[in-house]
Amino acid sequence: MKHPMLKGWQRKLLMYLMDMCLILAAYFLAMLQRLDFNIEALRFMYLDLWIQNLPWMLALFTISFWLGGLYDVIWKYAGVRDMVRLTVLTAVPTVSLTASLKLGRR
Repeated sequence: MKHPMLKGWQRKLLMYLMDMCLILAAYFLAMLQRLDFNIEALRFMYLDLWIQNLPWMLALFTISFWLGGLYDVIWKYAGVRDMVRLTVLTAVPTVSLTASLKLGRR
């Protein structure tokens, strides 16, 4: 019996949801690492900031990935050009979010 593969928009939606979950996990782990994995410090000092930035972070990554056509690439045949595109598509929202956080503190 063959496993039915997801096609079209279902596949793109699943990839998008997986990417957003991985981005959230990476952001959370980065915050924990910054605080030497002290969960109490995260809860009392940075959890509100993390929750406040979630919509902006997800929106920036969504816009970047959508405009860059990340989910239109057939990764089986991806090359150096696609890897450079992936690097740029993740760097732009990361730098934007970091800059906004730095400017917001001043």
